[in-house]
Amino acid sequence: MHPLEKKFQAVVRDNNLFLPGDRVLVGFSGGPDSTALLLLLAGLRSVFSISLAALYVNHGLRPAAATAADEEHVRNVCRALDVRLTIRRLDVARVARARRTGIEDAARVCRHAALRTTAQRLAASRIALGHTADDQAEELLLRLVRGAGRGGLAGMRFIRDGLVVRPLLSFRKQELLAFLRDRGVGFCHDESNNDLCFVRNRIRRRLLPFLAAEFNPNITTTLVHTADILRQEDELLARLAGQAAQEIVLRPADRPEIRLRRRRLLATPVALGRRVLEQVLIELGCPPRFEHVEAVRRLALAPPGKRLHLPRGLRVRGERDVLVLLYPQGRRRVRGDLETVF
Repeated sequence: MHPLEKKFQAVVRDNNLFLPGDRVLVGFSGGPDSTALLLLLAGLRSVFSISLAALYVNHGLRPAAATAADEEHVRNVCRALDVRLTIRRLDVARVARARRTGIEDAARVCRHAALRTTAQRLAASRIALGHTADDQAEELLLRLVRGAGRGGLAGMRFIRDGLVVRPLLSFRKQELLAFLRDRGVGFCHDESNNDLCFVRNRIRRRLLPFLAAEFNPNITTTLVHTADILRQEDELLARLAGQAAQEIVLRPADRPEIRLRRRRLLATPVALGRRVLEQVLIELGCPPRFEHVEAVRRLALAPPGKRLHLPRGLRVRGERDVLVLLYPQGRRRVRGDLETVF
């Protein structure tokens, strides 16, 4: 057994990524990371008692000749490994225009949707993605420069939503490349990874090399360890916040609103109080931006009668003992005072 396979087997078992009988859908781009992932899973499928399928997504962004070559490559690899392959062709540019968002974001949304629908169609119990330690470092820096709390800076998890698994988060890209060389398996090159118009590419090709050269040659490992620490602390904070919420949050059975006990909220440590408010805003379908959370906290300190307007029509009203969060005119953008329409 190759040393990398031994390490992979240990990571999978230590993190309980698969259960016997799982059908695993692998997101297979044909690049080095996903190729190594598919190769590792195929070689160990009998050890893990799993079955495999793969999905290749054509985003409709590259020249036809390049995507045709990639599709032929992934077909050949899956045929050699006896893995069922599904190919989906998407129009990401159209989705980006419709959503008024960037190509990167639209591609991610389309890809994840394709993975989930394909997993459902194939009755797959796991979706395996090839994100590496290098990707984790890039993601941490990306979230840092864009602004994120502890949960965001905890980076990607080994398991998300009980469905998506990332078995390669402990592996550096050079390890995977060496494994592919040893196995004599080729992979596709996506020229868009060199396009510095994309923020993630600038982080990969400019920021990380600069940090490594000028500050810390082991910056990637340091960032991965930082994400691990923050993830563990975030999990602890989530449990503590859940306990605190039981004392703070009221959900009246006869009214479509949430109430927060002022005194309990103000007596709770700030970090836990913020976490409780974030979860309440998420539950109500309001994006929990930092300034919104702080505005609710300030309202808890204000005299009764003060009111707060939040996005999507969410309103917060300060009463003597509680804060009342509700959608008096429905979940829509609306201006004006609080008009209760129950």
